Amino acid sequence: MLILSFSTSQNLYGQENRDTIDFRSLILKPKNISDLTKGFRFFLNAKEDKLKRSDTIGAIYDLRLISIALRKKGLLHESENYAIEALKLLDHSNKNDALDNESRTALYNHLGLINEELENNALALNYYNKAIVIADELSSKNSVIKNRANVYLKEERYQDAIADYLSVLDFSLANESKRKVARLYDNLGYAQSKINHPEALVNLEKGLKMRADEESNSGLITSYLHLAEYYSDRNNKIKALDATNKALKIAKNSGNKYYEANVLGFKMTLNNDDEVIRFKTLNDSINLANQVFKNQFASSKYEFFKEKKRADENEILKEKEKSKRLMYQSIAAFIILLTVFIVLKLNDRHKKEKLQQVYNTETRISKKVHDEVANDVYHVMAKLQNSENVNEELLDDLEDIYIRTRDISKENSVIDVKGNFNEQISDLLWSYRTKEVNVITKNSSNINWDGVSDIKKTILYRVLQELMTNMRKHSKASIVVLNFSQTNKKITIEYKDNGVGSDITKSDGLQNAENRIASINGSITFESQINKGFKAQVII
Repeated sequence: MLILSFSTSQNLYGQENRDTIDFRSLILKPKNISDLTKGFRFFLNAKEDKLKRSDTIGAIYDLRLISIALRKKGLLHESENYAIEALKLLDHSNKNDALDNESRTALYNHLGLINEELENNALALNYYNKAIVIADELSSKNSVIKNRANVYLKEERYQDAIADYLSVLDFSLANESKRKVARLYDNLGYAQSKINHPEALVNLEKGLKMRADEESNSGLITSYLHLAEYYSDRNNKIKALDATNKALKIAKNSGNKYYEANVLGFKMTLNNDDEVIRFKTLNDSINLANQVFKNQFASSKYEFFKEKKRADENEILKEKEKSKRLMYQSIAAFIILLTVFIVLKLNDRHKKEKLQQVYNTETRISKKVHDEVANDVYHVMAKLQNSENVNEELLDDLEDIYIRTRDISKENSVIDVKGNFNEQISDLLWSYRTKEVNVITKNSSNINWDGVSDIKKTILYRVLQELMTNMRKHSKASIVVLNFSQTNKKITIEYKDNGVGSDITKSDGLQNAENRIASINGSITFESQINKGFKAQVII
């Protein structure tokens, strides 16, 4: 079926002029290919003119006829595009329900026919189902049902096809032409023959007789071939060949080479020659594969252009339920992500608080060591120095204790991370310079310390302090070099000295440095060999 009836279009679209009627006939009942071309050109120009005048309804009407002409000329992809354009205009037009349903039903049916020819059977069925749901007129609905049954037949879904054909049989008998009824009986009988239905042969013969009365060459050839296949499936070769020869005679007399080739191809399979049957099967498969390949990128689905209007309330409800489900899933996902974020944030805050507590504890201990222990040791030393007969060795021991106590206090003293941190780092490193040890720093002033958090500054200060203290106690180095660099937010410090080196065994100081850096998700690595100095790399 090429198109649903245009019989109601005059009333829906307005009074047609004589030219429109004449050119429409060239498309709906063409005598040759030039008729289609003339009709196509006329309605293409008419459509553009109506769009300029904002006559959307008239443009939709013209687009339907343009699409029909292109399909009859075999330009399926172009035909599909114009049908889609008509649907898009229909969605934005001010139309009444009758016009909307009539146009949309016809366009969906037309798109189904196109995709059926393109071997896109699933998409064809989708369009047919949409058309059936919204069709108001029984004649239109039944026409689409028959088209859907034809696709079921191609898909070998014979029960579905039979159900559709039977559902429209009574209406067809009462309202349609003898030629259409004959086609319906023939298709019904053919589908029934594939499942050994007892009425299959009766319906095939009914269709054949009605077509003979109508003298329809193409119809008669199809009926005889269906009869031949019926008998062939039941191993009655004599009757199968008889029906095939009758079809071949009609094909030859018609002068249509396509008909003749089609019948001869079928007749070849009746000879039960395995190679012939194999050749025809392969040839059909290759032709089908080529057709599918050509059209695999041609799907012009209506959904690509707009959010579809739903065909019925049930579909709308399903979509709403789906939207609700997606909304709930989105809310759940958001809550989960928010929970994860909060947990991570709380963990991060807890880690920072813990580090701050450690720093506060170190500072408090430092102050206590300085105020109480170091000062007391100093007072004892002063008293002993003022006493007679003082043991000098005891004084030296007390002085050593005092110096170590002062160093401990200094190593854990308050760090001013709010001020100029570069100066803080420089002062720290320079404090380890002596006559024997030269400390060199490179590029520390190039670091953007303002972008580093207070807790990271504190940890870095302590780690550098540990490295320098470790150097002073163990390395016997004369030169220490610290090179600072920054890439984006990542800061790297390369430490190197020329000390005695050693096999790496992490002392309490180095272990403390490693633990501190790990607490802020940084990294520190050590490298050393005996008599080859000591290296470390800190990244935060």
